[in-house]
Amino acid sequence: IGAAPHSNDIRKTLVRLCMELKTVFEIEEPIPEEYKEVVKAFPKFLEKAAFQGRIFVVIDALNQLDDSIHRAQSLDWLPTSLPCKFIVSTNEGKCLDALKRRYSALQEIQMTPLNVNERTKIVRQTLAEYHKKLD
Repeated sequence: IGAAPHSNDIRKTLVRLCMELKTVFEIEEPIPEEYKEVVKAFPKFLEKAAFQGRIFVVIDALNQLDDSIHRAQSLDWLPTSLPCKFIVSTNEGKCLDALKRRYSALQEIQMTPLNVNERTKIVRQTLAEYHKKLD
């Protein structure tokens, strides 16, 4: 969320997720454009995809959803019963609170920032892959 134009718009994000599922799993259902209809369709697309294979849905930065658009951070668009594995990330706040309310079996892993040595090591390793190095 937030890495591409309009990706913080939950309607557009749900349409895109449905399009990906439709393409990969050859789902024949049409994808609605209206928000309320795509919210109803999204769990059906997940179920059809999960019936055909194992899927994991990863959504990074839920907290970057534009809450002025369909109250996206309330997570009402996210099915309460999930037919597949979801991995999501968010900062503490409204989205995390909504996740905790909606999913009693939520498995939460708190990530701490990398220290300077860890960041330096990652940069050096990444640069080394391209035969570059820091001076």
